[in-house]
Amino acid sequence: MNAEPVITQNAHLRGVFAGFVRTLLGKRRMRLHRAGDELLLKVPKELRHVLEARLTKGQEVVVWGEEEIEKRSHETVFTVSKVQTAGFDTGTPAAFLVSPIHVCSKKNCWRSGGRELDSALRQALDQRGLAGLVEVREVDCLDHCKHAPNCEWSGHVFSRCSPRDATWIVEQVAAGMRAK
Repeated sequence: MNAEPVITQNAHLRGVFAGFVRTLLGKRRMRLHRAGDELLLKVPKELRHVLEARLTKGQEVVVWGEEEIEKRSHETVFTVSKVQTAGFDTGTPAAFLVSPIHVCSKKNCWRSGGRELDSALRQALDQRGLAGLVEVREVDCLDHCKHAPNCEWSGHVFSRCSPRDATWIVEQVAAGMRAK
């Protein structure tokens, strides 16, 4: 039987990035030093790859996400959805690091308008001023082939998309970034 979360709440934490480690169960977690404590935070794989490439140990960060209390173990799990680096007190520009938008590039999606969707998403991000914050990445398959073309952001799958939907999808991404 799977443990289901009982309580979920949005939260943010401030601390010093200390890299990634594997737990005893082999799960990758982000280490965050905060007020003498070390926290292990769950990070979705696509965001983890962005963070591994752009963060350095010792860098001060603010992380946003959801805190859940597991029903079975009563353990608190914090899942990161967005990270802000430097500049949050000094007024200097800050960098937000968020999950990329994945566009399926398999033959069925690509031929059904995926290529045009990819281009329209990049253009919509640029128009919305999010081009530097959110990447668009072509991925092999999102496993929704019958509903092509498809894209995904932070666990949300958008199916049967056309280039006309790109602005709406980017607005959903922006709203998700603000909410967390």
